[in-house]
Amino acid sequence: MQLLADDYARNGFKTILLDYFGGDGIPTTVVFTPQGAQDFGIVAWRGRNPPTRALEITRVVMAALKAEGVTTFAAVGYCYGGRIGFDLAFTNEVSVLVTSHPSLVVEADLTVRCGTESACSVFTTVSNGSTEVSRRV
Repeated sequence: MQLLADDYARNGFKTILLDYFGGDGIPTTVVFTPQGAQDFGIVAWRGRNPPTRALEITRVVMAALKAEGVTTFAAVGYCYGGRIGFDLAFTNEVSVLVTSHPSLVVEADLTVRCGTESACSVFTTVSNGSTEVSRRV
């Protein structure tokens, strides 16, 4: 994430990278080793780090930026941050959202919150390794 944030900033965008977990992020050993996830305790971790808290943190930062004169927001969210980005997009708090493998988002979220195509434009791309399908939801 840091590399992406640095690149956006180099290209002239005011870029803020938030720490939603207060030092309680998922260790890389959990993500990148075969045995890592078995002993981690994802349910307890999610209980300590609910998306609602991350959304509150984001809204506090956005309010501070608005006080500085920022009027338009975009969001980039990967995995856990994808859910936060979708919540902001559903309420029109961001103009653009880019996300990859958003966790905790299901198709029903898109159907219920977007309704018709005129309510929001969402393009999904699903890949099974050999076939890629893009469609408008």
